[in-house]
Amino acid sequence: MSKRNFASSVQYSFGQVLRAQALLETSPNGIAKLKREPCRLVYRDDDDIPPYVILDMGPQSTGGYPCFEVTAFKGNPTLRIAYSNWLPHIMDETFGPTGDCLRRYDDTYLKMDLPILPGNPDRHELYGICRTGLHTYPLLQGQTRWVRIQLDTPGTSIDIEDYYLCDTDPREDIAGSFSSSDSDLDSMWQAGAYCLHLASIANSHAWDVVEEWLAPRYLDHCGDTGLSRDGADWTDYTFSFECTLLKNPNHDSRLGWTFRAPDRQNGYVCRLDLNSNVTLCVRTENEETLLHSSTINDGIKDGQVYRIDTTVTGDKIAITLDGNTIIEHQDSRYSSGRVGFVQSREDRSLIRNVAVQDLRGNPLIPEGVNLDLWDFKRSLPFISDGALRDRMPWLGDMFWAAQNAYVAFADQRHVRGTIAMLAHHQTPDGHIWATAFPQCQDAPAADDYGLWPSDEFSMWFGPLLADYHLFTDDLKTTQKFFPVLEKSLEYAWKYVDADGFFNQRQETSNGQRQGGDFGAKEVEKSTYTGVLLWYALTRSATLASSLEKNEQADEWNQKAETLKRAVHSFSWNSEGGYFTRHKDSDDYSYPVNALALATGIVPDDATQSVVRSFSEQTPGTGKMMSLAATGCFIHGYDFEALEILRSSGKSGTDCWSSSWVNIMNDARGIQGSTWESCIYPPFGDPGNEFRDMSHPDTAVAHLMSLYVLGIRPLEPGFQKFVFDPHPGDLKHAAGRVPTLYGKIEASWSKSGSSLKLQLTIPKGMTCLVSATGNVLSSGTHEFDLAGV
Repeated sequence: MSKRNFASSVQYSFGQVLRAQALLETSPNGIAKLKREPCRLVYRDDDDIPPYVILDMGPQSTGGYPCFEVTAFKGNPTLRIAYSNWLPHIMDETFGPTGDCLRRYDDTYLKMDLPILPGNPDRHELYGICRTGLHTYPLLQGQTRWVRIQLDTPGTSIDIEDYYLCDTDPREDIAGSFSSSDSDLDSMWQAGAYCLHLASIANSHAWDVVEEWLAPRYLDHCGDTGLSRDGADWTDYTFSFECTLLKNPNHDSRLGWTFRAPDRQNGYVCRLDLNSNVTLCVRTENEETLLHSSTINDGIKDGQVYRIDTTVTGDKIAITLDGNTIIEHQDSRYSSGRVGFVQSREDRSLIRNVAVQDLRGNPLIPEGVNLDLWDFKRSLPFISDGALRDRMPWLGDMFWAAQNAYVAFADQRHVRGTIAMLAHHQTPDGHIWATAFPQCQDAPAADDYGLWPSDEFSMWFGPLLADYHLFTDDLKTTQKFFPVLEKSLEYAWKYVDADGFFNQRQETSNGQRQGGDFGAKEVEKSTYTGVLLWYALTRSATLASSLEKNEQADEWNQKAETLKRAVHSFSWNSEGGYFTRHKDSDDYSYPVNALALATGIVPDDATQSVVRSFSEQTPGTGKMMSLAATGCFIHGYDFEALEILRSSGKSGTDCWSSSWVNIMNDARGIQGSTWESCIYPPFGDPGNEFRDMSHPDTAVAHLMSLYVLGIRPLEPGFQKFVFDPHPGDLKHAAGRVPTLYGKIEASWSKSGSSLKLQLTIPKGMTCLVSATGNVLSSGTHEFDLAGV
């Protein structure tokens, strides 16, 4: 079921703009519109700057396919719509018209074009306006707060109304909750849950339907063709549809369709482009041979709706455009087969009213667009690195994102699908890819370490699967992917030297880099990877024990002990009271110490010095701050943990100063989501930007639910859980945690050194109250704790 996300207000307008409020769903007084005049943009010949409107989609932001209604126009206008999550960018007269998150054509990041399709690689669109009615676009904008609607062509005008982003991706409602005496912490929980909600993608599909228009797209690693499910034996028929081609700011657009296709690699393929060219080819095992080429005399306009009919009778092929013949040809290579559409990466087109009839007029496919009748590439549900830019699952980030999923959602199908995607991309020697295209079905070959070769990311599979089992009690999924876990740890252990340190190879060293330099890979014996591998082994050993694989658990625990001794012997700086960046060095590393404290490898008598070190260093990223706060909570440093969450970073440091609070209270950006790296201010100068504000791995909702509220699982699926509040300086907190067996509801209030607690336990579950050692069964309980 599609959801239409309208703008909440008009932020600004410039030039000849009348009735900008008509772009909103409601009238200025909040009453749903009945009849009103549309917004009008007029670009006079003597104007220096185009007229434009900036809409506010709301502080939480949203995403979807852009839609708007054109009621009238003069001349041949081109409408431009640009998007940004940071107001100074969209207001900038030079770079505002192209939006934020500049398109990347280089190989400095993932050696690909970002964002990932079907997300629009550009943060703007161009619409040639030659008709009234609904206009939309075949690529979506994953998340945005600010929208700039601009008329680009002098001497034209346009009347438009009802701009919105159409979200076609059904998502589960947020089932968890958190509230407290600190509104900033409450906002952090909501932002984390909502960002995860937006980044949880039900299907990275090659085709979608937007307001009755079919949007066929080319996705990497899934081919360019979608076909009708039926039709292998169809011989003579007419394949009809209406279509429109849309401008691509960087390339020429075209539409491709196929008929008499035995499969995706074979059949006839016809293409029409915005340069008015039409071609007919025969495809044989994906090799195409040109049969016909010509030019449409009257030309093809972007945005115009055309009707195309393709009729095959015996060896005759006849194709008409709006009733006029554009191709007549004879060829006998294929006498029967399906119909479908063929899209290249940069093709941008929309299709509607698709129908197939036999030559007597009997329907073979009923008119319309019903995706159930078509065979095209789809993916499993998954959690993307972000709704806006990366739109792929990332193993190294999923550990954090999934923890937020467990406290926000009752159904963990997106986490489960992500685990399956990543497990599928395991090399024969055991390395698991850091990321992969969601729709890719090809398993990697030996020595193919993917787009982001990283042993560090590969190591996160063990903690991810162990967490999944603990929070969900999904034994079937855990057992299915346990062999993947075994193989990944065998791979990692091959590179542990006699000194007990993981020996990082250059070819799989992404993630281990100097500062923010992607080219300067570190291959030294990193303490971070040593601690991470220790954690992966210990968590995997616990998982193995719960699956009654005791021999495997013993082996992993023994290996973990080897790593622990090495880290303590060679990386602990006893004088400074912290772990060093590398073996036998004195360099401090915030990520190393945050990971060490959160995972429990810090010596018991040294936790205080490690905690103290966090206040003296720049944290780097939101994920590392999250680990540091986790470690503080675990070891009883509640005030310090809350200070990390509230921190605005070290004043006077470089761009890596971080803050959740500053971003959420800054009305120039998204105030209801979490952002890449937690950098504040979140963006650089206009025209030089690639970060975005849609990254659920930087969310900290799990810290509020698991520690501040204090509900954590002790047995798989929360069948037994602990109630262990960490109040710090807070006066009260309440929340709800969804589980397989029902929703746990808890609250506490603080008065002096006493806590008053209330807890509702679903049927069949038990709770350990940490402060008393009492075990409670299902039902609602109220009790007081003194001397907290």
